Amino acid sequence: MPASKEITVVKTGTDSFTVKFPIAVKGPGGHKSGDEVPVEWLRGALDYYIQHREPNGALNTAAQAKVKALW
Repeated sequence: MPASKEITVVKTGTDSFTVKFPIAVKGPGGHKSGDEVPVEWLRGALDYYIQHREPNGALNTAAQAKVKALW
């Protein structure tokens, strides 16, 4: 299966950023849109992405499958 698009981080204001994942993200504990996400969770997700991304910035299907339940 092909790798999907990479995670993107976009500055949205003077004190905010938006993080977009290439797959559906439940977040920690099944958070809903608008819920605050612990910094540690975001750090873990980004660290995993950085360590497992391909040269083109995408996550391959195997890497996605391993982390999908946690994201």
